[in-house]
Amino acid sequence: MAEPIAFYFDFISPYAYLGSVGIMRVAEKHGRAVDWRPTLLGVSVLKVMGLKAVPDTPLKGAYFAHDWPRSARLMGIPHLPGAPVQFAPLPAARAFTHVKDRDAALAVRFGQAVFRAHWAEGRDMSSPGAVAEVAGECGIEPGEVLAAMSAESVKSRLREHVHAALDAGVFGTPTFIVEGEMFWGADRLDQVDRWIATGGWWSSARSGRDSNLQICSTRRQTRPCLFRKRASSTTTRSWRPVISSLSPARASTAKVTLRPSTASTRAVAAT
Repeated sequence: MAEPIAFYFDFISPYAYLGSVGIMRVAEKHGRAVDWRPTLLGVSVLKVMGLKAVPDTPLKGAYFAHDWPRSARLMGIPHLPGAPVQFAPLPAARAFTHVKDRDAALAVRFGQAVFRAHWAEGRDMSSPGAVAEVAGECGIEPGEVLAAMSAESVKSRLREHVHAALDAGVFGTPTFIVEGEMFWGADRLDQVDRWIATGGWWSSARSGRDSNLQICSTRRQTRPCLFRKRASSTTTRSWRPVISSLSPARASTAKVTLRPSTASTRAVAAT
């Protein structure tokens, strides 16, 4: 049986919302499972890459505000163009982490409901109470979810998810990994679909006609690939102290100057 498609997401990204719908369509078409993996763009985009949030970026911010609803229309996905693009996704990410540890299938339904509540219905998912309300609509006890959002064990598990995403080379959402091959962006769903259908498009590279492709190994085979670079040990060391700012633990031994922990929850929307 083929491995599940890895789907990395952050609730703050409308493109991740579109990707969450699109990847489930692709998976159903090919009889594949999808492993939903939360991450935080407030870490990867703002802290690790040192970029501005897309809505705060001159020129690009205006394009973003126009493009994501246009993409939603193209994909036939319900959406609210005026949905807030600046909100704190941490409560929803922690709630999802809690639910996934108990029931992965239920977590997918919950994740879909959170995305839909914010990006299609305009409900502010930065509020723990609003997130718990959505959980209740999915048959999850709201009080349990509210308690989980402040539990140290859940916070630690979410940090582990963010660690894993950065180790995998994930820098934005949505990101999909199929048989070790990474695709970034909802506009790459057609490529994901084709990759699964064909097993990759490597015939010309195998015959030596494309010298720019790199030979990469997986557990099952060796084949040319466009991307399968994992984070180097140097890169890993550079971002791991950043993650510690998400926890109450002191960062006095870190080799970098950390921003206050609230910076990691700042609203970020990235393609």
